Amino acid sequence: MNYVKVIDGILQEYPYTKEMLIRDNPNTSFGASLSPESLASWGLYAVYPSPYPEFNTLTHKRTETNPVFDGEKWVQQWSIEVLSTEENAAKISEAKERIGIQAQQRLDNFAKTRGYDNIVTACTYASSQNTTYQTEGQRCVDLRDAVWAALSTIFAAVDAKQREMVSNIHELDAELPELTWD
Repeated sequence: MNYVKVIDGILQEYPYTKEMLIRDNPNTSFGASLSPESLASWGLYAVYPSPYPEFNTLTHKRTETNPVFDGEKWVQQWSIEVLSTEENAAKISEAKERIGIQAQQRLDNFAKTRGYDNIVTACTYASSQNTTYQTEGQRCVDLRDAVWAALSTIFAAVDAKQREMVSNIHELDAELPELTWD
């Protein structure tokens, strides 16, 4: 648990720990456990957690700020800040990579429903002499191309600031082709 150090009603330091209290008072023996009352005699008060505020992790970040006394207890506080240009670019790059991996996993899992090792293996059957394998292989080529073309279009729109980046592929389901054998 984190504590706040308060002297004469004024917040001195946060976060503050029992270890810091011991370090700051080397000539004092505190014993095995410190009760809330004994901590208060040193100006230390527990800080109670507060829920995380909601925000878009691709454009903002959450930062803990000094706690606030609500009349009964000290309560954790948060601020939401806009990411810097560099932080935003890194988040978008991470999201694109994550979505790319998720798209590849979807395609691979789709191919496995017909016994192929992955989408690449299934696509190689597009030139098969066996008409069933050829049809399935061509379907996988078409779906693979459609998924990556859709993602390329979405990523280009993000880069052009025409749309917001999303954090995972599930948020793009309506914009991606349905993976079916029909």
